[in-house]
Amino acid sequence: ETGVIAPAARSIALLMTDPDAREFTHWTAVAAFHAGAPLTISETSHADFIEGKNGFNGTGYRGPCPPTGQKLHHYKLHIIEIGIDIASTMKPGFSRSDLDAVITTNVIATGELTGTYSR
Repeated sequence: ETGVIAPAARSIALLMTDPDAREFTHWTAVAAFHAGAPLTISETSHADFIEGKNGFNGTGYRGPCPPTGQKLHHYKLHIIEIGIDIASTMKPGFSRSDLDAVITTNVIATGELTGTYSR
């Protein structure tokens, strides 16, 4: 369990990017949540999410994969609470720009977790 969703939130978006590779997108996902519900994300619970396109021209999560020998890459997982139900309007395979357009004016709260990786 990672926390409790704000009472005004109607959806949550997850966005994983690599800022060392020009904000390369590894994952976009959205889901509807009930106000005050606990947020739990695991390998089995992510099935409740509608997943969008990633930077690999696919859909869903693709993990870190920096070129061998490059400097350490930073990977940011953005958790975005949204005041409207976007999960009911987003279709699987939505684009990052689709997500950005919807959340621009409807963000209630955000959180971020950063990890690093190199090969």
